[in-house]
Amino acid sequence: MVVNVSFAAPDPVISIVDVNGDPPDFDNMIQTNPTEYFLIAIDVADAVDVAGFEVKITWDKALTEFPPEPLEGWFLQNSGIPVANTFAANFLFGYIIVGGFLKMPGGVSGSGTLAYVMFQVKATQSGSSPIHLAESKLFNQFGVEYDHTAVDGMFFTTKPFVGFSWTPSQPIPGTVITFDGSASYDPDNTISDPTP
Repeated sequence: MVVNVSFAAPDPVISIVDVNGDPPDFDNMIQTNPTEYFLIAIDVADAVDVAGFEVKITWDKALTEFPPEPLEGWFLQNSGIPVANTFAANFLFGYIIVGGFLKMPGGVSGSGTLAYVMFQVKATQSGSSPIHLAESKLFNQFGVEYDHTAVDGMFFTTKPFVGFSWTPSQPIPGTVITFDGSASYDPDNTISDPTP
């Protein structure tokens, strides 16, 4: 038996996009605040005969609660075939793996959402982080993995980040102390000069 498998050009694209209703800013940058949740979609575009996927996602875990919550996407459901979803959280190295596979032969072509992942920003954190598709795989109904392009996302908190130092580092009473707040920043504005 000979099985011919062909895929449409261009290669499929797996990307992370903002699903909060606003288009991503600054090339897929998601804005959020401490204690707030944000939802990303793991989308596929220009796919042919997709029967399964698996993505390993990394980001700065110091900014979010761990693990985030995965949610099923609708793309594979379009096949009408039951879907087996998988999720693994690696607490030691701080990444997650999200996947889904059709339980019977078949495949889905086109574009859509493979999965969603909900994150919560920690109450005391501010900053930014890439959301990196460290590994991503697409499979056809015969279990063959095929080439695709992966596009990372980015999120940042809109809460100002306070970063300062002082000298001397261990002052004694009566010593003049110099503060340097130049490492502080406000992701969606500028910081005013704090000098009176």
